Amino acid sequence: MPWGRWLKIGITGLILWLLLAKVKWPVLVGTLHRADWRWLPLVLALSLAMLFLRAYKWYALLKQSLREVSFREAWVSFLGGTSLGVLTPARLGELGRLFFLKNHNKARAGEAMIVDRMFDLSVLLIFGALGALAVHRRLLAIIVGALTLILLFVIMHPQQLRRLFNGVARVPVVQRWVPQVDISYQNIGLPMFAWQLLITTINCLLDLVSFYFLLTAFEAVSVAPVLYAFPLILLSNLIPLTIGGLGIREGTAMLLLSRHGVSPAAAIDASFLLYFLNTLVPGLAGALWLLKRNLFPTLRS
Repeated sequence: MPWGRWLKIGITGLILWLLLAKVKWPVLVGTLHRADWRWLPLVLALSLAMLFLRAYKWYALLKQSLREVSFREAWVSFLGGTSLGVLTPARLGELGRLFFLKNHNKARAGEAMIVDRMFDLSVLLIFGALGALAVHRRLLAIIVGALTLILLFVIMHPQQLRRLFNGVARVPVVQRWVPQVDISYQNIGLPMFAWQLLITTINCLLDLVSFYFLLTAFEAVSVAPVLYAFPLILLSNLIPLTIGGLGIREGTAMLLLSRHGVSPAAAIDASFLLYFLNTLVPGLAGALWLLKRNLFPTLRS
């Protein structure tokens, strides 16, 4: 096993040990036992809705780029990327979506995936700005809002990003370090932009509601701190230090929510269950579905 994997296992173990030093294992288990599991069917229903919304969002982007792609091909591609992204750092395994599109232009599909990720980040930042306002952090809300507008502008006008990079690359001091880039994907158009923004917003809202329901299953919580913490918890999944973000995600939830009266055990349990139900279970189920239909061998093509 490469030393990098051993290091990641070690960091994961260390972070989990630190969490369990803060919140004892019997307390975490006791919180689960006392939970009101009547919320679980609602969370599962929302998880299924999000799964199909994300798949359709991917299909709509692919359809614009590849034209002749079918929903089944997009679905297989989406499930393949989801299953590969479960345990990879920063969910980079989701790039595996491209390898399941064996009869299509992978470069064009890669451009569509970049746009897909940019929409996800933009909407998460929108919720982050709203969350900052909810807890009266106006300066933070303004900064995050400005970043969101810049990112949305780049999605609508990708060639401006190319001009920016290539302009910086001409400066003698940085010429050696910033290469000339060629961003080939074109403006996606206002109708598709609005449609993608709407789908992504609905999906993020459902994810937020799922997290709120999970927390409510453990104890009464107000909406404002959940809205504030939720985007940061999801962004913590991008930190590639532990296996599947384990420990970092739960620690982030504990640190942010405990400041607003949520017990550390409830924050840890809810954030792990959110990952388990909305990422791990769909990823593993998708892998089994693809294996049963012998679709994973397409990775060799």
